[in-house]
Amino acid sequence: GKLEWTALRQGLRGLFSAGGQLPGAVVQSLERQLGWLPTEIYGSSETGAVAWRRGETDWQCLARVAVGLDERQALWVRSPWVDGEREQTADAAALRPGGGFALQGRLDRIIKLEEKRIALPMVERALAGQPLVDEAYVDKPVDAGRLTALVALTPGGLHTLRNQGRQAVIAALRAHLAPQIEKLAM
Repeated sequence: GKLEWTALRQGLRGLFSAGGQLPGAVVQSLERQLGWLPTEIYGSSETGAVAWRRGETDWQCLARVAVGLDERQALWVRSPWVDGEREQTADAAALRPGGGFALQGRLDRIIKLEEKRIALPMVERALAGQPLVDEAYVDKPVDAGRLTALVALTPGGLHTLRNQGRQAVIAALRAHLAPQIEKLAM
């Protein structure tokens, strides 16, 4: 059913999300509809809670949590909730001078295509940033020479598909992707 945004806004004191990074469009919609940016929690069963952020900003480590990168630029975590020295993740990251970090996709979702490394989450984010697209999932089927995308269109995208055809939608997606991703990933 439909949410009663006005009633929800009146009783809301905060909004928390854990279990996966929220898409930017969801964060913006929540702020627009409720007047609150969600506080996202980053972590896993293995690491426990590691960091937080509000809005589309860098992640800030919780107290007594340290992070670093291995040789693949994958995030490792040291915290009171980790048994042993540190817990290695498969999340590519960039460390920030203030002690925070930015996530850059899963390393287990980076493929090699004609000797170039392509981060599938980056292609998915680029596709999802196109106004015709609601969600996208990208993969490389076994023995395929190129990527395949499963795309859920927005109502506007469905309208374009019905009225202008499949080729018009594909052309719009290609034009949107061209300045953002490797030509091979097209």
